[in-house]
Amino acid sequence: MLVKRVLILILLVVVVLLLLFVNHSFGYYEDEIIYEKEQGSQTVVLGVPKYSMAGNYGMYSYTYKNFRSKKILEEEISDYLSTLNERTYNGVKYYYNMDNDYSIYEYEVKPSFIYNTISYKVREGDYAGSMVLNDYKKYLKYMKIFRSFNGGTINLNDDFDTKITGTFKDDFSKDKNGNYVFNATIKILNYKKINNEKAEVYTLENSTGSYHIENGKLYYTRIDTKSDYDDLNIPKKSVFTIQEDGSLVLNDNYLKDYYSNDVNFVVNNE
Repeated sequence: MLVKRVLILILLVVVVLLLLFVNHSFGYYEDEIIYEKEQGSQTVVLGVPKYSMAGNYGMYSYTYKNFRSKKILEEEISDYLSTLNERTYNGVKYYYNMDNDYSIYEYEVKPSFIYNTISYKVREGDYAGSMVLNDYKKYLKYMKIFRSFNGGTINLNDDFDTKITGTFKDDFSKDKNGNYVFNATIKILNYKKINNEKAEVYTLENSTGSYHIENGKLYYTRIDTKSDYDDLNIPKKSVFTIQEDGSLVLNDNYLKDYYSNDVNFVVNNE
């Protein structure tokens, strides 16, 4: 009888300890994963609830298993995520690690019969910036490239009095906060032919600025503008319609006094 009572007592103690273990917060530890890339390396540091067992490590996808309660695990993960920069893109909340330049855009604690599975999905860089960059690439086809207007070259043997060429150069970089910044330059030149060997060249526009894409249109905002023509009214902002091949057609031709045709910056990927 005494042995039975002792066994029951031991069992009760084990159950109580197990319940305490399952429902007690022990915090999280940092799991550091390093990817070697062609240029440098990418470090991902994940906050993982303590006493977790590593599951699968995919390419920027990670799972862990833990016997403690789902509620406690979610609280510990929330504590970890609060150390990151919380951001939102298109209604999706994600967490950006500025020091190591990666984003956690999806996480979950999925219950099962014996244990809970913790999963993280990670994207290199800022999630919103990466999504915007991918969207822009779909529209523009090529990034960091010259798009030439009216051929972009002049042949003095051609028959002309004046001729205009131009380029639109798009670019992107990251600011100190890790956000993508989309910049562009426009350079438009007016050639006045003297003879088959010489022409005077005037700058209609040489501007730098930033741009964004929305609903199939590129909106270019000039920051700094230079021109040899005082009477040319260069707008602060210009809107371009993006064609299927990534070329840009200017919606409002402010160059009409010098060039009456459509201003079309054609993709030149040679």
